[in-house]
Amino acid sequence: MNDPEALQAFARDSPVQNPPAPHESEKRAEGNAKFKSGDLEGAIAAYEKALEDPEEDRLPLLSNVGLCHLKRKEPAKALAFLREAMTLTVRLHASPKIATKAAARRYEAEVSLGDIAAMRAALADLRYYTRQPGGSVTGLSNIPDAPAEEKALQLIVAIVNGQQNDSGLWQIERLLEGVPAEACDKHGNNPLSLSVEVACATTDRGSSFGFKLVQMLLKAGTPPDVRQSGGKTPLMAAANKGRADICGLLLKAGASATATDREGFSPLHTASVEIYADDRRIEEYLSFSDEYIKPVHNKGAEALRAAGVEVDDTDPRALRAENKTPEQHRASILQETLKAIVLVGRFAGLTEETMYDVVDNPLLTSWTGLQSFIPRILLKRWPRKDAPLTYAERGEICRLWGKRQEREMLSRCPSTNALVPFFVVNRSHQDWLSNFQHPLQHTYACAIPDNAALDAISSLGMPLMELGAGAGYWGALLRSRGVECVLYDRAPPTADGNNVYFHRQFTEVLLGDHSKAATHPGHALLLVWPFSDEEAKSPWARVIW
Repeated sequence: MNDPEALQAFARDSPVQNPPAPHESEKRAEGNAKFKSGDLEGAIAAYEKALEDPEEDRLPLLSNVGLCHLKRKEPAKALAFLREAMTLTVRLHASPKIATKAAARRYEAEVSLGDIAAMRAALADLRYYTRQPGGSVTGLSNIPDAPAEEKALQLIVAIVNGQQNDSGLWQIERLLEGVPAEACDKHGNNPLSLSVEVACATTDRGSSFGFKLVQMLLKAGTPPDVRQSGGKTPLMAAANKGRADICGLLLKAGASATATDREGFSPLHTASVEIYADDRRIEEYLSFSDEYIKPVHNKGAEALRAAGVEVDDTDPRALRAENKTPEQHRASILQETLKAIVLVGRFAGLTEETMYDVVDNPLLTSWTGLQSFIPRILLKRWPRKDAPLTYAERGEICRLWGKRQEREMLSRCPSTNALVPFFVVNRSHQDWLSNFQHPLQHTYACAIPDNAALDAISSLGMPLMELGAGAGYWGALLRSRGVECVLYDRAPPTADGNNVYFHRQFTEVLLGDHSKAATHPGHALLLVWPFSDEEAKSPWARVIW
């Protein structure tokens, strides 16, 4: 560990050889030649001369000068160049192999000087760049093994899902005895960055569980600039949230205020630009659901109870079942129609009178409006607690969890349950389906017809026969484009609740099933119905139309 020769197979065999840059100077080529001949002093002079050229690629030059000083047993001089090399974040991400060599050389220099904190920071950088696509550890030896991913995940779960009190802090402190807080799971998520997310999810400043957690991890010697996905540092996340208290902790621990991420953004940039738009979306989504969706849901629930359906007011999933009576179907239709009226009014600017005019494709318009409103995390669900999550997804779960932990939906799930974050996402995903997606699907169509799809179908230049046409939404749009269509469904929908999904027709839909296909020779068969995974398992989904 303390032997500078430990890295020579990887970091000292040769200087970084980069493909010639468009403006590569003669001095750089001269430096490479002198290095190969063993003239280290001459190589250093040539490389330093090349560094004066603003058109030169600084990363390999700085790394090579550092290598020369390491070979001359001058680690302090090497660090001056290698530390600068490790600040060129955009360039480092563009060339992970060069980045890994530069990081390995910096780590070797820090080991030689014996600065434990600097060694941990250098090792964290080295491991970060070796995880990037194209990064390589070929030939690298005698580097401490990375902590077991299982232990890192245990620490992450304790941070996200543990008790937010002194007992929870004590548990995390015990886990830190076996794994450092710069350790990563297999997806590159690290405990310090996630702890900053936890701290930023609360409004309490300077005294919250999250604040104390970050404070504890930094006191344990965690490198304050340990990077997450995209090269972002904890300080960038705290600055983005406007959390001066967390920024103060990180800066006091040595975090760099000038560090940049893969895109070249510094903490100052992230303090000025919203890089976590989903945090705002989550707040707007929850507020919109409470203010507009919940009241009409409750109104529909009253109709369902009156029709003999047992409904829990707190459960937003009053979904249909095929064994419901017509009265119960009508009640379900009412609930979803009320939600659809709210949605198309908010996201398509349509009224109850105009929402059924297909000319402007209200389903597509509403869905397009929803894309800039719905948090991405709600469109995804994970059935297992070990399902892979990106760091951004973990952060979104953390923020959603923090914003909902006082709500009745989450309070019914014990805070000590290891599945809480996944419970939040899965339950919120179901809320999204029941309150946003299903009402639009069951008002218009199960699949969204965009212009590209309609143009492609129209370009066939032949009559169409659609089976399973539902409310005839696709057919109505195609007929408006002059396409000859014959539409069939097993239960052409009416207001009487005869159809499991729809309650009206946008254009004429005839009664018929797959047997009608033989009666329309010369027609192209159109089938539009995207089954969900759950629907695809149903016996009726396997019937051939």
